[in-house]
Amino acid sequence: MVSVLSLMIKDTKTILKTVNKLRDVLDHTTTDHLRLVSPVLRLPFELLSEIFVLSAEQTVRTTLHRNHIPYFHRTYRVQAEASGALNVAQVCRKWREVALSTPSLWNAILH
Repeated sequence: MVSVLSLMIKDTKTILKTVNKLRDVLDHTTTDHLRLVSPVLRLPFELLSEIFVLSAEQTVRTTLHRNHIPYFHRTYRVQAEASGALNVAQVCRKWREVALSTPSLWNAILH
């Protein structure tokens, strides 16, 4: 009886090892698939960083006038709310690393 149980335990451990290996293969396959179907994950660090910095600033165009005539246009840069930068840092691990490693992004928020 004990020997039968020992064999069952051994077989179960072997099956568990096989299942764990298959799970690892599936995890790697899933990751590879996501890289193929999600081009944003392939963007270089520098490009993502620049996109984040640009998205942290908004350009507002206003019309002012001098003595009512002539009208002239000025462009002002205003800071977006801090939540925008924090939101991109919460999308995925790569975006978080990029956002937290971009000092100019956080400098723009702190001013």
